Amino acid sequence: MSKSEYLHRYLLIIRRLEKGEASLEEINDFLRKKSELEKTSFEISIRTFQRDRKEIYALYAIYIEYDFKRKVYYITNDDQTDLSIRSLEAFELFNALKMSDSISQFVQVEKATPSGAGHFHTLLKAIKERKIVAMTYQKFGYDEAVDVYIEPYALKEFEGRWYMIGKLAAQGKMRIYGLDRINDLYVMSYKFDKPANGWNVKDYFKDYFGIFHTEETKPERVVLSFSPEQVRYVETLKLHHSQNPLVDNDMEYRVELFIHITFDFIQKVLSYADEVKVIEPASLKKEIIKRHTNTLKQYT
Repeated sequence: MSKSEYLHRYLLIIRRLEKGEASLEEINDFLRKKSELEKTSFEISIRTFQRDRKEIYALYAIYIEYDFKRKVYYITNDDQTDLSIRSLEAFELFNALKMSDSISQFVQVEKATPSGAGHFHTLLKAIKERKIVAMTYQKFGYDEAVDVYIEPYALKEFEGRWYMIGKLAAQGKMRIYGLDRINDLYVMSYKFDKPANGWNVKDYFKDYFGIFHTEETKPERVVLSFSPEQVRYVETLKLHHSQNPLVDNDMEYRVELFIHITFDFIQKVLSYADEVKVIEPASLKKEIIKRHTNTLKQYT
């Protein structure tokens, strides 16, 4: 059985137990039906299931408990992280798309999918086990790849690409690497200590939009005025968790947020074109005007 099939089986077990507690026989009955649908074999022995329970916990922090009296299994924790949920859903979608050659009649996906997805679960396991990874990394715009040793801390998704956040094992500096630019990856036996001061990825990017991170600036108050046509989009898919509405009428939808003004954020503001106007700060307003002016010069 391939690694992909193992991961798919883990997903099916989790999906069954999300519906409610079940005996091993009931889990296997669910797996049997899925096997018929997907023309493969997902059924497992008690020994294999015990291994799967350990692996599911290691990968997704989802613990499957056993009630000895009633002889049923159930999921004890509901505090699954966003990463666990997103990775499970992404893998479920991936397998659904693989099921039929004729699925293109009903579903269209982006063809330009970044490579590197194969490193995802390897890195996730290394992060959980706090093991140093050795990898060959090829930066965009560079002719030669470099070998680096990293203490991997977390994975983050942004605009269809996955990134690994970690610390250079030798220099102790934080770095961010795109998974699609990793050529070779090897998990070493050496373990590293837990990140200092309770480091976590949510706090690390708390005041940022996107993947760029810098210690050279501080979060600023940003005020943006959107056209009425953009109200529902900006309301339902906020630019940042700090977003707060200031004005909401037939003329405009004005919001404020507190954020680092990075390249990623500037690109996002530019993507709204004439549907947004920067009110504050003056420095961001000036930068957006400059970018739009340079764009117009290319057509005149």
